[in-house]
Amino acid sequence: LGPVLCHLECTELFSFSPFLQEMGMPVVDAVNSISIASRCTDAPMRFVKFKKDTSKKDSSILTPPTPSALLVDTANTTKYYRDLSVPLRSPTEGKIYFNRGEECVKNLLKEEKKEWQKINFAQPFFNDSKLKWGANNSSQVPAGDGLYSASCALDREFYVSSEEYRSQKDSDQRDSSVQYALREKDKDWSYSAFFGGEIFSDGI
Repeated sequence: LGPVLCHLECTELFSFSPFLQEMGMPVVDAVNSISIASRCTDAPMRFVKFKKDTSKKDSSILTPPTPSALLVDTANTTKYYRDLSVPLRSPTEGKIYFNRGEECVKNLLKEEKKEWQKINFAQPFFNDSKLKWGANNSSQVPAGDGLYSASCALDREFYVSSEEYRSQKDSDQRDSSVQYALREKDKDWSYSAFFGGEIFSDGI
């Protein structure tokens, strides 16, 4: 099977990107697309993980508090408000739930990760720069050169606890690639809309 590269559009799927990347799949979604596009600024972006302190004895108290969900009431007139009884779930709370069920899926995920190693993945490029993916590479590459968005991942080092398959097998022998670059049409307008001001560079 392959060569394979995954594109995700729906916002509810962005939390799957780090998991799929750990399994070996290069994934491009709206979050890391902004990171790649920020190469054209004088300060490329790197998304980081929102973490909470879990050191307190009462495990229900996590700090800092998570913002409450933004709700919309359109019954009569449109009203926007936040409800303290509907907090957003954070990467730390997601980790707690994941840890509870990890034993049920741990061996399955290890076996699946072995199988994913057999797939031929396409190498993504931005101009001549090879884009890296996976948690292993997130802190080792310059901002804008990676596809891993830590802000979408659970607050744990890896999803699959397996020493043998923790590192992404980076290879210069991938026989296919996907090329990304700035779209010339409306380039200046797009840059101004996202980042403000005039375009800094072509991201090379």
